[in-house]
Amino acid sequence: MMDRATSRQYSMCSLLFLMTFSSVYNQEFSTNVTVWVDHCVLHTNYTAPAGNGTCSAYKYRVSVNMYTKENKKIYLSTIDTSDLKYSYNGINSSNRYGIEVNPALKCLNLGLTFGEIREKNVIALAETSPQTVLAAEAEDLSILCPFHGAYKSYTVIKWQHILGINKIVVRNFTTIRVNLVNITYEDSGMYYCTVEYYPCGSNSRGPMYKEGFVSVNFEGPPVIASVMRTIEGDNISLIVQVVSFPQPPRPTIALANGNGHKVKVNSSGFVPVVFQYPAYGQSVKVSGYETKITIRNMSVEWLGQIKVFVTNGHGTQEYTVTTTNDDREKKKTLETFFNENKPLVYGVGAGFLTLFSLGIAVLIGCNRNRKKKLRRGFNVNDTQEEDVDCLALVDELYARPFENKLYEDPEEKVPDREKRIQMERMQIASTYSFGGFSINEFEYEEAAYGNDPGQNYNNVPDTSL
Repeated sequence: MMDRATSRQYSMCSLLFLMTFSSVYNQEFSTNVTVWVDHCVLHTNYTAPAGNGTCSAYKYRVSVNMYTKENKKIYLSTIDTSDLKYSYNGINSSNRYGIEVNPALKCLNLGLTFGEIREKNVIALAETSPQTVLAAEAEDLSILCPFHGAYKSYTVIKWQHILGINKIVVRNFTTIRVNLVNITYEDSGMYYCTVEYYPCGSNSRGPMYKEGFVSVNFEGPPVIASVMRTIEGDNISLIVQVVSFPQPPRPTIALANGNGHKVKVNSSGFVPVVFQYPAYGQSVKVSGYETKITIRNMSVEWLGQIKVFVTNGHGTQEYTVTTTNDDREKKKTLETFFNENKPLVYGVGAGFLTLFSLGIAVLIGCNRNRKKKLRRGFNVNDTQEEDVDCLALVDELYARPFENKLYEDPEEKVPDREKRIQMERMQIASTYSFGGFSINEFEYEEAAYGNDPGQNYNNVPDTSL
């Protein structure tokens, strides 16, 4: 038998051994687990523990768990295997799953034991996740729809390339992936995809649809959208509009003429603006920058082609604009013409104003004269010069045979001229009676309505029967 001192020493050594084994166990007897979903199958890979020379893994206990929406854990399957991988077939497209891997160890002096349990979870829900990629100028890029999870099969129905802050569709694709070659700024934007798929699970129905997108962010030298010319006296100003990602353009702009003369101009600085930009046959609104530079007292050497150079952190871009002699002539604007010809402008304006005033006065006078005539009434005895045409027309009418069939009485044999006079007298009397006059005021007067044609109608030929 061991004495008390020997027993105490043995117990201390055993405790030290166990403490040392436990420390090694935590650090060297665990495994790294990887889990993923492919269609309706859950896959896992795991590594063998490193060990410490006293223990080694000879099998692995793999458990498959499913989590409900309430985060309740349900055990689905457990298997002991010596392989470093395992696949479980039978998941659905609407739950979260977990894989637990626990290595079984053989240790000297300890027999069989288990190592540390490692668990990895994966969501089998069929869905899309937004994706962002950076694309440098002139690169090639292949885009896949960011669809993942458990599904029996799926296909991409369509792609839409949307560009600009007004979200204009500039291109459509019907391929599984979109391949971009020699990328430019026009290739940036949002690529929306629509997926048709059949979900996993015994109660699944199909087809079902999901939408996702990939955002392509452009990086590269500035994109000079346009250079517009404006004329201000003897100076020509250039308004430069630029798209630049991710940094704004530098304020220093270089200009070069056709003779190779190059100068650097410190602009007033680029300011953020929104302007129209052409892309794939569409006009889209984009966010960019704008600045203005001025060529003062433009000389002949700056006629022709002028190259504009703009730089950012990724490089320099150039744009060519043309100036001609016509630009120098256009400096005489409407304002300049007005300033140089004020007497002529004022004279022409006063003349037009005078003519306009005279026209208004004539119209007012004519209108008043017409109103006076209407109030006075028509007088067949009026011999004023202004009524000469009317009297001639009356004479012509009276000279014609009377042919009014409406008032013709076959039994009454009245000469045409007399019947005409009678009817006219009745019409005038009726009109004045309607206006409040008495018919007695229009008693038959031989002086006004006699049968003698020579009394008041001396110039009218007698055509009565």
